[in-house]
Amino acid sequence: MQIIFFNKKSEKFFESLEILLRSRTESTLQLLKKHGNNLGMPHSKPLGRGLFELRVTGITHVRFIYTFYENNVCILHGFIKKTNKISKGDISYAQKQLKLLLQ
Repeated sequence: MQIIFFNKKSEKFFESLEILLRSRTESTLQLLKKHGNNLGMPHSKPLGRGLFELRVTGITHVRFIYTFYENNVCILHGFIKKTNKISKGDISYAQKQLKLLLQ
């Protein structure tokens, strides 16, 4: 199983993370690569409609919304979580990216 950034926006977000945050994110991505669908809380949470949330917690909460496609993990969106709930805008963007992926 490979981890693929579906778009430049999510890849640039990952690359823009501070070194410590990027390192923690890479560790969590490796857990996802190793465990796939079996990765659960506190690292991964299903959002419904084929979308999942990768959770990197700490002082700054990093989130990636991803899906499984052709035995790969496709990162559709990444952001810093600032509120208790993921915004509708972030979920909507990820759903649009998923539609593009499935075309």
